[in-house]
Amino acid sequence: MPRYIKLNDEILAIVIFASDDVESIEFFSPPDFSQQIGLIHRKANYVVPLHKHNEISREVLRTQEVLVVRTGSCEITLQKDSIREKVILRSGDSILLASGAHEIRFIEDTQLLEIKQGPYLGLQDKEILES
Repeated sequence: MPRYIKLNDEILAIVIFASDDVESIEFFSPPDFSQQIGLIHRKANYVVPLHKHNEISREVLRTQEVLVVRTGSCEITLQKDSIREKVILRSGDSILLASGAHEIRFIEDTQLLEIKQGPYLGLQDKEILES
């Protein structure tokens, strides 16, 4: 199942590997996260009823992002305070970057799908740190 990368009790990232699976539907992020990540496994002919999501005002204090490795591989370094942890992602793997700092090093030619909240405010949204 997913790998939770934590410092003390704070989740820095949730990694879902391509080999992870669930019986039906399971979300791995805490309900208060501004990005929710989970897996859905349904049998053929299952139908999710036509629906829409309501407009609800939410306060987002930190940008959380999801990276999906479509092809290739990369190494993600997570840092909180002086503690660092690394994880290698390959084709089909995903990660929710929840808190702390992160760096991405591409091991080979890689295509990532990135999902995060908007609107994106450019340099106001991030601070570049020395590695």
